[in-house]
Order: sequence, then C-alpha cells, then structure tokens
Amino acid sequence: MTARDYHGLRTQAGVAPVTRQSGKRLLVGMRYACNPRLRNALYYWGFISVRYDAHSRQHYRRLRGHGHSHGRALRGVADCLLTLLLAMLAQQTMYDPARRRAAPRLTTGASSSKVISSCVVRVTRQELFELNVGARPA
Repeated sequence: MTARDYHGLRTQAGVAPVTRQSGKRLLVGMRYACNPRLRNALYYWGFISVRYDAHSRQHYRRLRGHGHSHGRALRGVADCLLTLLLAMLAQQTMYDPARRRAAPRLTTGASSSKVISSCVVRVTRQELFELNVGARPA
C-alpha cells in the first residue's frame, strides 16, 4: 500500500481476473490465488457501496446489464473503488462524492483522466507516474 502499486494491490485482493490461454482457447476467470481476507473486505465494501452510493449502483447495474454475475459485478465495483482509494491516498484527500463522475471521458492538457475498469478519477500526470499507472511525464 505504501508503494501505491495499483496492479499489485488488485492482484493481492483478487479483483484482477486470471487469463488462461492455449492456442485458440481463451478463458478469463476469477483469481483464487490472493489474500482471502482482503478479497472478502473488498467484496463487502463493494456490496455496501452498491446499496448506498449512486455511482457504484449505476456501475453495478451497467456490469449486470452486460451479463456479468453478481460476484463479478461486485468485484468490478470494488476495482473502481480501489482506484478511487489510491487516488485519494496520492492526493491526501478525504472522499468527496461530488468529485466522482459517472461517464468516463478522456481529456488532454496538464491534467488527464485515467480510465481503469470504467471508473474515472481525475489525477495529474505526475500523480499517474507516482502511482505506477501512467507514463513518465514529459
């Protein structure tokens, strides 16, 4: 958590899917090799967020509309919340629901929007570099 490694954290939490590929066959499934306590905490965080947060509820309904199961949709919501958590830690701010946007949009300029799992968090280029999510700023 101190390294702010988004991909490593989502792997440890079991939110990142596992892709098994052999020749023409491609299977994407749930990750079982992870920290079960962290996976359980993120599952319930997503579950409660879907009940009480409008943005999370909308994201959950969109995933369910695409045919995802209940558990897969909750992992998608938890992945979005994990992105939000790391952005809040990087900026050292508290949660503000007014800063969240429902529709993902990419912008250009000094600051950009990073889209991860249909979740948008507004961060600067330097913060993207510090989070190990984006490229080195020019």
